[in-house]
Amino acid sequence: MAQGCTHSCAVERRTDTGTWAREHGYRTVLASALPADLPALLHLSGGLPWTTFARLGYRDLGYTEDLTQLPRWTHGGMPPSVTDAVRAATAAGRGPEDFHFRLMAVTFDA
Repeated sequence: MAQGCTHSCAVERRTDTGTWAREHGYRTVLASALPADLPALLHLSGGLPWTTFARLGYRDLGYTEDLTQLPRWTHGGMPPSVTDAVRAATAAGRGPEDFHFRLMAVTFDA
């Protein structure tokens, strides 16, 4: 996200992207949506959670990885704040499927 951009700023930009896409003849916009309720990951990646995309009208197309295991990104290479958040969430009972990115799409009428 741009410096000083809040979550609502990012949502506004994503909404503007949808408007731009519709006005330029695009029928579908895809998004890689992040796991919800992991602020450290959201801040690091500058992305939006799947719950926000769902509120913007995107539908969930599913996952591309094995949901019975934690995704690759949780096994290293992340800052301690993200690693700690994942550990805390799994200790609180969140299953591996909660940490996978979701492919989401919004389709516009012709």
